[in-house]
Amino acid sequence: VFDRDTKLVSTHFIPLRVRKLFVRCPETAFKRMIVECVGLPGSGKSSFLRELFLEAEPHFQRVRVSNKGERMVWFFLAGLRHPCIVTRFIWASFQQPPTLRRYVLALCVSSLAETQKAAYLSWMYPKNVYFLDEGLM
Repeated sequence: VFDRDTKLVSTHFIPLRVRKLFVRCPETAFKRMIVECVGLPGSGKSSFLRELFLEAEPHFQRVRVSNKGERMVWFFLAGLRHPCIVTRFIWASFQQPPTLRRYVLALCVSSLAETQKAAYLSWMYPKNVYFLDEGLM
C-alpha cells in the first residue's frame, strides 16, 4: 500500500521527504554535515544507505575505516581530541561480562575511529556530506 509520502525503492520503503532531503539537495544546502545511522541489528541501516547511494550526489561520501592500523590511528586521534568520551567508552566496555567485553570494546573503537575520520574529512572538505553506518548513540 502506498500513500502520498512513501515510494517503493527495491524492497525498502523510504519516505519521499527523506529522499528529497538527502538525494536531491543542492550542493550548498549542507556544510560540514555528518549523518550517523544507528539502530538495532537488522533494522535496515545498511540497506537504507545502499539504496541512498544508488542515486547519490557526487558530494555524498560513506566513511569507512579499512584496516586495524587505520582504525587505531583514528581512535588515538579521537582520544586526543575527546579524552573524557574515550575513557568513558573504554570504562563502560570493561564493565561488561567477559563474553561481551571484546565485542563492545571493538564496537567503541571502530565507531569512535569512524567518527573522528568523518570529522577530519568534513573539516577538510566542508561541502561533502559524510555518512556513518552503525554509529554509537
